[in-house]
Amino acid sequence: MFLIVGLDPVKERLPKIFLKAKYPFFEFCKAVVDVTFDLPIVGYKPNSAFFEGEGERGVRELKMLVDYIDKKRKAKSEKRKANRLLVILDAKRGDIGSTNFGYLKYAFEYLKVDGITLHPYLGRESLNEFLYYSKENNKLLFILCKTSNPGAGEFQDLELKEGLKLYEKIALQVKKEWSGVGNCGLVVGATYPGDLKRVRELVGNELPILAPGVGAQGGDLEKVLEAGGYYRGAKLFVPISRAIIYPDDKINSLEEFKAKVREKTKSFLKFCKN
Repeated sequence: MFLIVGLDPVKERLPKIFLKAKYPFFEFCKAVVDVTFDLPIVGYKPNSAFFEGEGERGVRELKMLVDYIDKKRKAKSEKRKANRLLVILDAKRGDIGSTNFGYLKYAFEYLKVDGITLHPYLGRESLNEFLYYSKENNKLLFILCKTSNPGAGEFQDLELKEGLKLYEKIALQVKKEWSGVGNCGLVVGATYPGDLKRVRELVGNELPILAPGVGAQGGDLEKVLEAGGYYRGAKLFVPISRAIIYPDDKINSLEEFKAKVREKTKSFLKFCKN
């Protein structure tokens, strides 16, 4: 399995059927979860920014969403043994150690997600709280390495004195020095399949890579799966959000929305290896 369903609610893009709800973001994401939960996916990636932008209500809706997914996971595990679907918070946190501890508590003790995205700019020392906590509590940390945005190369492609590009240095540093402490992976954009292939060569198959950028950002799923080593047994997670959760057609009912989302999700799953 490789697919992570991204949950990126944007008020202006929500189908009208959700706008009158008391908690529109929650109801929208809940509908997506309900029709994808039984499919062969890795899990979900809510983007914290969309919820935070709505203030107190948005944060409450994010908590409601994570709790809802957890409730469904528990119900599923009671019925039969099954892979636990992950919830990875896309938050891109990173600050000095004491501040990071606040971010840590919010993500892992309040929301109770399974993983989070972090940036490495302040160095390993600043992330020690995350590293040790993740090891002790089996959490996943995805460190930004080569991001999917068009301007990513402004700094990430800079060549260092030792001959490596900055993103390559980050990949090696996480592999050699950080992943032994915590449960670390890397974020490498699907929009740069050549760089994704290079990172996979540097870190091997065991280090998980989160590769956003398929769909609305233009990343090609087949190229990403090949470059990221998916067909060779590598740990590769591909989050897709807008191309799944926002159907192109006008939506007139909840049932129609759910059918469209399920259809979109299954169209990407045809690339799953047997």
